[in-house]
This record gives sequence, structure tokens and C-alpha cells, in this order.
Amino acid sequence: MHMSRKLFICLTLSLVALAWAQPAHAQRFRWWNDEAFVKQLALTPDQSVRIEAVFQAAQPALRAQSRALSMLEDELSKLVQEARVEESEVDFFVAKVESARAELAKTRTMMIYRIRRIMTLDQHVKLQSLFEQREKDRRGKGHGQK
Repeated sequence: MHMSRKLFICLTLSLVALAWAQPAHAQRFRWWNDEAFVKQLALTPDQSVRIEAVFQAAQPALRAQSRALSMLEDELSKLVQEARVEESEVDFFVAKVESARAELAKTRTMMIYRIRRIMTLDQHVKLQSLFEQREKDRRGKGHGQK
């Protein structure tokens, strides 16, 4: 029991790390529909369909939360720029912004968790490796390397 709890914690932490480690462009990349990723991960057609369903189900909430966060951040920036309100009002608004950011992160993390549950452990480990390599390649191209 103790070992399975440790394994669960390790898997959960790696899931969260994967969620936060992926740059924004990678998170929008539909790797489960990419022929090379599907082949390297040995994803079944059923897995790809199920992952797409999870992704699609999360999109309306993610879009709405992202828009709400963006609007709150804009309002906060104006408050800070103008510097005409009491600190307590700015403090309250910061809390609203951070709460919105946390809700967006929670929705996104739950989507990634649901996707992870569709995959095997081996597929998940391979996916992490593929994303790491993709990010290295992307960074290399941005620094004059080809």
C-alpha cells in the first residue's frame, strides 16, 4: 500500500510537471493526431479519439477562463498604472486575478490528467521525452541553429 501511494504521488507530480513544462504552443499541438507522434507512442485509434474528445470537452471552459483572466489582468494593469486607488482595492483585484489564473490552471491540469489516464505509463514517459526533444529543437532554431 505504501509503495503504491508513492507511485501515485510520483505519477501525479510528473503529470503536473508535464502540464507546466509544456510551452503554450506545445499545449495547443494536437500530438494525438500527428502521424509521427501516434506512431512513436503506439497510440491506438481508440486512444486518439478518446483524447480528442477530452480535449474538445475542455475547450469551451478553457477559452472562457482564458478570456476572463485576460480581462482581469488588463483591468489590474490599468489600476496599477493609474495608481489612484487604495491598496486594499488593488489587493482585492490581485486576488481576483490569481483566483482566475488558478481556475484556468485547474481546468487545464484536469484535462491533461484525463488525457494521461487514457495512455499507458510507457506512452506517457515517451510523450514527455518527445516534448523535451521538440522543445530542444525549437529552441535551437531560435538561436540561429538549423
